[in-house]
Amino acid sequence: MTFDESKRGVADLVDSTYETTLAELEPRRFPRNALPCRALGHGAGTGEYFPGGSLEFDVPRTEDSKRYVTQVRDYWRKQRYDSVRIDSNGQTVYAQTDGYQMSFEVMTDLGRALLGASGPCAEPESEEERKAPPRFRSLGEG
Repeated sequence: MTFDESKRGVADLVDSTYETTLAELEPRRFPRNALPCRALGHGAGTGEYFPGGSLEFDVPRTEDSKRYVTQVRDYWRKQRYDSVRIDSNGQTVYAQTDGYQMSFEVMTDLGRALLGASGPCAEPESEEERKAPPRFRSLGEG
């Protein structure tokens, strides 16, 4: 898988979740950098990166906003993603699928929510490709 393909997968997973479960919220890009992959058992970088992308939303500053966490969890389970689980305070749900890591967090005290994913490691063809954010359909980019 190329870095660009991994980045497109990130955008597709985030957009699909948004479109299916969170469409009533207004998305905006949340800055997120690609992180370097590490060699197994070593701290040295491999030249490969995990592409990542996130959308941020405003949510009411009430406990009722945690219902979005349950909605996302139910959608991810329906998609048969792996390791779907909600943290102990009910504010974050996590999942995995095909080498992608996903999370959705509601921060009721801040009135914000964050939906993101990171993809499988791959080596970008250029520094520009590494730095360019995923193109999200939900933001009219993809």
